[in-house]
Amino acid sequence: MLRNIIEIDEDLCTGCGLCIPECHEGALQLIDGKARLISDLFCDGLGACIGHCPEGAMQVVEREAEAYDEKTVMPRIVEQGRNTLIAHLTHLRDHGARQYFAEALEYLEENGLEIPALEEPVFATSDTARPAGVGADPAESAHTGPAGVRADSAGSASAEPAAAEPLPCGCPGSLMRDLTREADGRGAEAPAAATAVATAVATGEEPAAPAVSHLTTWPVQIRLLPVHAPFFAGADLLVTADCVPFAYPALHADYMQGRVVLVGCPKLDDASFYREKFTEIFSAHPINSVTCLRMEVPCCGGLSALLTDAIAASERQIPLRDIIITIDGEAREV
Repeated sequence: MLRNIIEIDEDLCTGCGLCIPECHEGALQLIDGKARLISDLFCDGLGACIGHCPEGAMQVVEREAEAYDEKTVMPRIVEQGRNTLIAHLTHLRDHGARQYFAEALEYLEENGLEIPALEEPVFATSDTARPAGVGADPAESAHTGPAGVRADSAGSASAEPAAAEPLPCGCPGSLMRDLTREADGRGAEAPAAATAVATAVATGEEPAAPAVSHLTTWPVQIRLLPVHAPFFAGADLLVTADCVPFAYPALHADYMQGRVVLVGCPKLDDASFYREKFTEIFSAHPINSVTCLRMEVPCCGGLSALLTDAIAASERQIPLRDIIITIDGEAREV
């Protein structure tokens, strides 16, 4: 199967071994003075080891690899002790690996083993980054465990991991996030509204409604989004050429509400890669609908064509809307 997996540059690897303890699954070993991936089966592809390599010799790549098996690696992890088990469960939870997390808990239950409570993650909510234990609601804490993990009556963790997955570029700012905003007035609306009111007071005009961001997920680049991102399940996708936002200023209000956004260029990027990736996404998730926004220029037409091919290859019945944006900012549905 095609999936994310660790790749090690042997020319850069010095054999320091700092990555080895961070791979709780036991997929890495020092062999002949180099860190090596000994089994695709044991590598979950989430990249816990990458940040501990001082030479930048490790990265996550997408390639054909044997499917990772959580229940196969769990005996190794349990043997290493409680602290390693907690580190492993925390690792899965904080990287949004919901299926693996659930399988790990299922293994513990099946074998009559204790399910430990986990510490609160650093990124406690989808749109608020706070250190563990800071800013938590005491009333909420009385009924729930650490953020992203709900505690049962015994105080153990249940399978409800937070969504945050490292991406191939390795940049912390590109961590996968669900940015869905709560309808309580928080977020970008408040400062924008204050600015609008201040301007209206100064000019004597009626305050205009502030622009509101409808971006619900991050990242948006097609190349960066993981195929198995949890927010794809049951989603309405908006696939847009990267020139569209500059030509169509009402993009957020008219098309982005309630949709997962994916951005790319069918001319400058690898269209065959896009086609294969969308086929995987459509095959792996129950996608509700796809809306394609492309520019009127001929080179942009390939975007809707590759989406049509990917839907056909996935053998799913997914409705596709094809909308052309003109250079002067009009939208025309094909």
